[in-house]
Amino acid sequence: MPISRRLGTEIITVVVGIGPATEFGVHKRLLYSESEYFKQLLFSRQKAWKSQSVELKEAHPEIFQIYVYWLYRRTLPVRHTAGLIEETTSEDKGDGYAYSATQADVSDPTAHEIEYLRLAKAYALGVIVQDTAFKDAVIDAIFMKAYKPAPGEELWYPSGSVISYIYEHTSKTSEIRCLLADIYVRYADAEALEDDVCDDADLYPREFLLDLAKALLRWKAARSESDDDDGDVPADTCKYHGHAFGQENCYKTRFAMPYSV
Repeated sequence: MPISRRLGTEIITVVVGIGPATEFGVHKRLLYSESEYFKQLLFSRQKAWKSQSVELKEAHPEIFQIYVYWLYRRTLPVRHTAGLIEETTSEDKGDGYAYSATQADVSDPTAHEIEYLRLAKAYALGVIVQDTAFKDAVIDAIFMKAYKPAPGEELWYPSGSVISYIYEHTSKTSEIRCLLADIYVRYADAEALEDDVCDDADLYPREFLLDLAKALLRWKAARSESDDDDGDVPADTCKYHGHAFGQENCYKTRFAMPYSV
């Protein structure tokens, strides 16, 4: 399909944030084709609404920029520890995931904390705009950072503050909560977790600790049935996705990305 047909010609100005808001020009068709929020907003008011701008006060401009990048490129402008190459796409790397890479020091824990927090905020934005494909892509980016670091690199997983942010901005049934619990089952250090809780009893949400306990029980049951050391590494991240059942509904299939793990 020609890009002009896919995007259309009409541009909508999205005014993001409050106070010193930032304006983004986005193709209208691109907005409503993926976001249920914008679809309802644009079409429910279509007859009486003549303005070419909409407001999104709940979002932060920096995070909305990630969403716009995703809409046009179907990659996320985030770093992955397995490859710090500018503008690396999932197709280039052949691993089936939607991310691109930016230069940064992978040995700096602050950089990873910032990266995870940006992804957490991006997922929260996906909840607001009701874009399932975008949320699923963010989940895969978190999965890649946590489960597939480059050989010889130290592992970094989401901190308590990142988890707190996600739990504050998601519902009980949100798929990303399951991913976070599974990451902690596989990689978290018991003593470090205890130290964090002793330093700040409210750092980890109570709901997360319950999800973690349930994930541990599921992991224990699965391990008793398998001798595979890697059996607890998900073979298919669709288990964490919000799309309808079937790989044909996954963004990796819909947007013609190579599918593999």
